[in-house]
Amino acid sequence: MYVDEIYKDVSTDFYCAIPCIRCKHQKSGLLLDIRSGQHDGTVQLAKLLKVYSQIDRRVRVLATCLRYWAKVCELDDKETGYYASVGFVMLTIYFLQHREIPILPVLHELMDTSTSHKPSCEYLPDLQHLAAKWSSDNTESVGSLWFNMLRFYTVEWVTSQHVVSITQFGVMERGKEWFGNRLAVEHPFYKNYDLAKVTASQPGIVVLHVVMCPASLKLPPPSSLPPP
Repeated sequence: MYVDEIYKDVSTDFYCAIPCIRCKHQKSGLLLDIRSGQHDGTVQLAKLLKVYSQIDRRVRVLATCLRYWAKVCELDDKETGYYASVGFVMLTIYFLQHREIPILPVLHELMDTSTSHKPSCEYLPDLQHLAAKWSSDNTESVGSLWFNMLRFYTVEWVTSQHVVSITQFGVMERGKEWFGNRLAVEHPFYKNYDLAKVTASQPGIVVLHVVMCPASLKLPPPSSLPPP
């Protein structure tokens, strides 16, 4: 890949938990993260997030916006003490699960685990069967959801007491197994495993509050603004 004209900025990291090769696609500018082997948790997580993104188009839009914002603020690199980009997708899903009128279901609660006690994407209903079990009447705009998501995590969320977990509806209390005082995000397939456990500190959340909290406190919600 070093000599291939299709890729550039090729680098390797063979000492992390899952050895990988990182590079950028020349034509599209997309960043690629190629992992060696088949890490079951990573594969399961990717499948789960794909299903969530297919349920409602607003999921992908909001998650992309949050990840882009984090990238602009340089907050999405866990190697340098911030959060992995997948964490921002999980924050989006959790928020949408807990709107007054939920936009997303808790897929773990819909899994058929009668033949196994271990959650797996193999037990997820396909979209056609999911539609028979779940629907949402929430019609909030993307703009309104974006505003309220920022407010949710900067004003309403109590980091020292709660854990973000998309595997259950309701608040997950922060037990003694959750070290530190940073924003904790539970891996959907490894109970009590913090996706942010490699984070050296909590600068990203500090920046999140400094940048977004004043706006969410002072600006009126989008629904109250006059039409353009």
